Amino acid sequence: MKPKFLGNYSDLKRCVLRTRLDGNWRELENNHKQFRTYGDGILNWWQSTGTIQFQGEKSAATELERTFIKIASANGLLHSKHSTALQDPTEEIDELKELVAEARIKIRKLKKLIKQARITIAATRNN
Repeated sequence: MKPKFLGNYSDLKRCVLRTRLDGNWRELENNHKQFRTYGDGILNWWQSTGTIQFQGEKSAATELERTFIKIASANGLLHSKHSTALQDPTEEIDELKELVAEARIKIRKLKKLIKQARITIAATRNN
């Protein structure tokens, strides 16, 4: 299944802008919008169907696809059964490690807040 972009043209442009890849937009026939990076990566989007297609020079196209999908997915603007399969497994593992580390920090903070709340409640009861 090809990815489907669920937003409008402005949303698409914002997601591409957030990739921080420089390039130019073209508006073609049949509601076809195209973004070409200066490294020859190409994103094609058909507004009527929401279909997105990546092509061009392999490394540039891969970089554009990876970063765009990550941003669009994070913003809930992408529908694809296989969007996570496009990510490099090593990169995905690193990302998961970062998420686990962040979760551990948040758990420690929550435990500290719970302890402080218990102390406050106990002090209030004693007065």
